[in-house]
Amino acid sequence: MNAVSIVRPSAEAERTTFLGALPSKNATVLPRLLASLKDDAQAEKIYQECVKQSLLVCTDRVAEVKPLTDLSAKFKQPTELVQKVLAGTLEIVRCALRVDPKIKKKRVFSEDLDYLNVPVSVKSLLTKAVYGDSGEETKQQVRQAATDATQRTQLTNFQWRVDVGISTSELKRVLKPTILVRTTLSDGSIKTFEMSTEQFHALRYNTAYALKEMVELEKRVTK
Repeated sequence: MNAVSIVRPSAEAERTTFLGALPSKNATVLPRLLASLKDDAQAEKIYQECVKQSLLVCTDRVAEVKPLTDLSAKFKQPTELVQKVLAGTLEIVRCALRVDPKIKKKRVFSEDLDYLNVPVSVKSLLTKAVYGDSGEETKQQVRQAATDATQRTQLTNFQWRVDVGISTSELKRVLKPTILVRTTLSDGSIKTFEMSTEQFHALRYNTAYALKEMVELEKRVTK
């Protein structure tokens, strides 16, 4: 089995990795994109380079990030392909940097990477970034950047009300409720939006589902 081959695990082998219960499409299609290159050595080199570029992004060293056109020319691959690989890699790196090494054991983290078909050389880069083998200074820089990214904007106030439309210019009698939501963020910006009752119930359900998955994931990580 090559380093970037697509492995479709059985139901018994399924696990919730550090990407969460519902990983983004960018991360899940990454093995398929790399496998499409037909050249394992080049695929691994592209993966390594994308991890390095992603680490630069996550440590707020954006000025050092290479343009997509340069990466495309370096590996002689279409810009669109490189962009998709970089997007998937960035998602994996961001999630990996949120891992607390005091809670998640290094062995479990390594098993997660194996499950995601991450090549050995790339595993080494991610493991060093997460568990500090690359140096305490780099580790702190990564942690601080990841923390700052999650704290830049926070929800400070949430207000809502229900409006009932009695009639419109087209219909004499409507009596359809809508929910008006107003949020205030820590940067002072105010967002106002309106939703139907169906959309509100969908939001309520998805929020409850996300909280439930967070609790389940925390239980698995701390086992």
